[in-house]
Parts: sequence; structure tokens; C-alpha cells
Amino acid sequence: MNRARQLQPCYNYKSWILNKLLSTVANRWAQIGLEGAVGQLLASSSGAGVAFILIYVVLYVVGALPMMGVFNKAGQPGWAAFVPFYNLWVLLKVVGRPTWWIWLFVVGAVLSVVIIGDILMIILWIILMVDLAKSFGKQGGFAVGLVLLGWIFMMILWLGQSTYLGPATQLSMQAPGYPGAYPGAGYPPQGGYPPQGGYPPQAQPPQAPPQGGYPPQAQPPQSPPPA
Repeated sequence: MNRARQLQPCYNYKSWILNKLLSTVANRWAQIGLEGAVGQLLASSSGAGVAFILIYVVLYVVGALPMMGVFNKAGQPGWAAFVPFYNLWVLLKVVGRPTWWIWLFVVGAVLSVVIIGDILMIILWIILMVDLAKSFGKQGGFAVGLVLLGWIFMMILWLGQSTYLGPATQLSMQAPGYPGAYPGAGYPPQGGYPPQGGYPPQAQPPQAPPQGGYPPQAQPPQSPPPA
């Protein structure tokens, strides 16, 4: 009985060591598994991020291609279409609007947190698209297409037969009837009324023959002067 009591602490100590070793190994395996899961998650996140960036770059380049063609037709550098903010500055030059308008777009972007910023951006974009259509000799229907389907209608401007005529603001000032137009512009000279023939000459009434007058009176004889 005493022998069993003496061996019991020994067995308890050995079991404590075994449990400690097993718990340490289990914790280590769990840690390795957690780190592996985190690593896989980070790897998958990095891969998704890289894929997202590549897709964004491809879409951005494809979206800017029509604007590049429009800039080339307008005599501006085509690469400017791929540079943010600078492409807007070049577009303002193409349509003839002041380049300080770019600050209006900045204000609209800042105020986009409220609806007034979005309204300002939409109004400015509509004005630019109308001017762009006029710069290539297009009418209002084409401007509506540029506003609603900008990528498609810019492709038409680029690949179509349209020719850049100049900034729209200058073209409107050179339209017929405006001062400062090109020679020959303006309204054609009016022909006026044809010359009137007038009334036919009136026949003159016959004139009466000249009157002979009274015959000359005979002079009485003069008496001789006294001697």
C-alpha cells in the first residue's frame, strides 16, 4: 500500500509531462495551420488585387482609344487621351472653351458628395459634347449620341469620314451674319427692285398760234416849228 502511494506521484508527473508535450504539439500544428490559412488568404487577395488592376488598366486604355483618335484628328497629341485631367484640358482646347473650365470640373468632383456637384458635372459634359459635335460638323442628334453613348460616337468621329473644322466657339462666331466672318460670308447682297419704267410721256396739247396783235396806229402829222 505504501509502495503504491510512493509510485503515484511519479505516474502523475509522467502523465503531466506527456499531456504537456501533446498540448504543445497540438498548439504548434494549429498555429502552422492558421499561418498557412492566412498565407493562402493573403496570396489569393494579392492575386485578386493584381487581376483587378490589370482589368482596370485594360478597360481604361480601351475607353481612351476613341478620344486618342479624336485628338489626332484635331491636331492634338493622341497620348494626352490616356493622362487624367490633361485629357480634359486638351478637350477644352479642341472645342474652344477656356482651359480654366477644368476648375469647374474639379469643383463638381469635390461637390459630388451632394447632388449639386453631379448636376454641375452633367451640365459641363453636355456642353462639351455639343461643342465637340459642332467642331466636326455634326448636328444636335450626334451630340445626343455623344452624351449618351460617348464611346461609340467618338469611335465614329475617329474612324468615320468626319473632318475637324475648328473649335466650335470660333465656328459659331464665323457663321453668316456675324461680324468678323470670312470674306464672302454673311448675307448675300440684295438685288433690290428692278428699275421702274415710269409712266409714258403725256401728249402735249396743241398750242394756239401766236396772235398778230393790233395793227400799228398811224402817227398824226406834226406841225412845222414856228419861224
